[in-house]
Amino acid sequence: MMARLRSLLPEFGPQALSNTVWALARLGLKDRKILKQMVDATVARMTHPVQHVFKAQELANTVWAFATLQYRHTPLLEAIAHASAATIDDFSSQNLSNTSWAYAVLSYHNGPLLKEIAATFPR
Repeated sequence: MMARLRSLLPEFGPQALSNTVWALARLGLKDRKILKQMVDATVARMTHPVQHVFKAQELANTVWAFATLQYRHTPLLEAIAHASAATIDDFSSQNLSNTSWAYAVLSYHNGPLLKEIAATFPR
């Protein structure tokens, strides 16, 4: 199964990447090699000049999955934080909660993202 997954990764868009890493997390599969490949594919799509657009659900699920697997990767967390902060108005309360939880679990502080999340709460 992992060999097939590796062969398909180059074809995956945001939803397929998000769904796959979510499934790996739900199954508790901590194959470091495939996780590294998933990270590389995700960061590449988020930072490529012809950027793939990750929706709020995909961003939240992706960071939740990597946190669940205890996989901390700074460029990935920065890319997700940047994309999340830019689209924070599209985040549901569940997306906000999962994203906040993930960054807390990974002990990763991103000030701009936290500021955007805090701003979503009424005063």
